[in-house]
Amino acid sequence: FTWSAFCDWYLELSKPALRGDEGEERLNATRAVMADVFRDVLLLLHPFIPFVTEELWELFNFGGGLIEENTWPTGETGFAFPEAVEKMSLFQETVRILRNLRAEARVAPQSFVNHATVQTAEGTVLSQVVGENRELMQVLSKIREIRILGESAQKPSGSLSSQMEGGEVSLVVGDILDIEAEIRRLEQEAEAVKKNLETTAKKLANESFINRAPAEVVEKERERLAENKDRIARIQENIASLKRS
Repeated sequence: FTWSAFCDWYLELSKPALRGDEGEERLNATRAVMADVFRDVLLLLHPFIPFVTEELWELFNFGGGLIEENTWPTGETGFAFPEAVEKMSLFQETVRILRNLRAEARVAPQSFVNHATVQTAEGTVLSQVVGENRELMQVLSKIREIRILGESAQKPSGSLSSQMEGGEVSLVVGDILDIEAEIRRLEQEAEAVKKNLETTAKKLANESFINRAPAEVVEKERERLAENKDRIARIQENIASLKRS
């Protein structure tokens, strides 16, 4: 939680509010929430890193004497918002996919990509999340424009894509990649994945392996087979999209 949800996401998303870009009321509310959460984080981490947490407790002037003299956080059920959790999960997943697609296309971390799309049915939670948070998504994924496409719309040519809950995310790379070279790279990757798939399939077709290997080993091989099948399908889809560009 501390490393990912709080530091990677909440602090990053709070920067506009902390700069005062969203008004004084939002600034004060963000500071209050951040301080309250960080206070609880220090209390929860104290048994594991007491010297660090005690020093931070004093540095941030949380008061109440020594940190160990304060009440252990219990959580407030009144502050549970399932709908907000679902939306945040979709927001995070969309940004993660866009970042992963950037990495697949070997885009330099500091460079911006011009276009990306999120394809989803009208009225879905995903379309609402993207519509409400488009600018933040663009900043976090370094993309100049993210568009929402209808479910039946044709995927943009020259793009790399990935499925997600409620839709599909595509990063348009035709204007930043050597398309022919990328197609060759993907074809080579598909061959490598195919070999791994065949090896796993042969292993699972062997009754001796199924009967003698521990159940968890067999299950892991089945998961690997499914992952490789999904990976090949995705690579082939991306190759087809790049060939249309």
